[in-house]
Amino acid sequence: VEPLLRAMESPSQVDAVRGRASYLLDVSDRLARSLRARGRRWRNTFSVADGLVASGEVMSPQLAAALADRRLDRRPYSPTALQSWAACPYRFHLQGLMRLRPRDEAVRLERLDPRTRGSLFHQVQAETLRELARLKSLPVDESNLGEALEVVDQRLDAVALASEEELVPALPGVWRSEIESLRVDLRGWLRDVADRGEGWTPRYFELAFGLPPRPDRDPSSVAEPIKILGRFAVRGAIDLVEVDPATERLRVTDHKTGRPPEAKEVGVGGGEILQPLIYALAAQEVLGGSSQSGRLYYSSRRGGYETREVPVSPYHEKYLEDVLTAVDEAVGAGFLPAAPRAKACDYCDFRPICGPYEELRTGRKRREPLAVLDKVRTYQ
Repeated sequence: VEPLLRAMESPSQVDAVRGRASYLLDVSDRLARSLRARGRRWRNTFSVADGLVASGEVMSPQLAAALADRRLDRRPYSPTALQSWAACPYRFHLQGLMRLRPRDEAVRLERLDPRTRGSLFHQVQAETLRELARLKSLPVDESNLGEALEVVDQRLDAVALASEEELVPALPGVWRSEIESLRVDLRGWLRDVADRGEGWTPRYFELAFGLPPRPDRDPSSVAEPIKILGRFAVRGAIDLVEVDPATERLRVTDHKTGRPPEAKEVGVGGGEILQPLIYALAAQEVLGGSSQSGRLYYSSRRGGYETREVPVSPYHEKYLEDVLTAVDEAVGAGFLPAAPRAKACDYCDFRPICGPYEELRTGRKRREPLAVLDKVRTYQ
């Protein structure tokens, strides 16, 4: 087949090879359906072969009802799911609407994968902050940094022991090395907090909304989803909410263990950085206060202990509302095709479903149906 495909690239040879591979359609019904579907995906217009694409076609009452139940005013979404729409609408369909996840593989742990490392990191941070709150040693500053470092060491040792029994690492030496690497990052986080000396007092840890109750979540959490901007239902768990002692205003923080975006001012980040604003607005609804900002704190050596903070302002709220409205209308219209932004497929969990050529294939299609998506991707 490959020589035939190469020949098709030469206009002078098209007629000579046309129809030479038609026998594949007779091999099996399944192969024929697959080839026809893949052929439709390479056309210059969007169709049902490109994902959830009902726009411009007759929508069945069943599909219309199912999509209505998934509009953003009726079904709560996490910020992570909502952010995926701007990266690729079909990823949002699979992750947000269908709630698909990569299958967990049962393997012996030899190194800490990013997900496991991040989970341990967040658990130790939350337990450390709770213990420091119990000891009345918050906020962390130069005067109580020594005590805070002792607490984080104790909590890491306890979490590591429990996790080691559960994960059964194949190489104990590697496991201990990874834990010590975590220790360096966690101690660096506390030193960075003390050096900043910003005066914010941590008060709520793992503040959840729209999620089932759990003992490790803040007592102020609520099981019901929260509506922000008067209409968009969201759910999630905020790592940390701090209070300004002078004004009682809130600052919402989500800790990250990866690398920060290159841009110092993120806003909504082309529709892919919605978490700071969504969490800040949700905290207002849950706690009844006023949020000053939401921020991402890259609290590890890999992240350089940098922050990206988004003020809660009419300007930023308008951009967030525009993004969420675009997502909501795309769900209602049933138009969630595979249309990735540049390099979005490189680290996508759903690549086995789509295949490796989505960015190239989508680049051949007419852009008019993607006008709103393209506009959102320009938002800072």
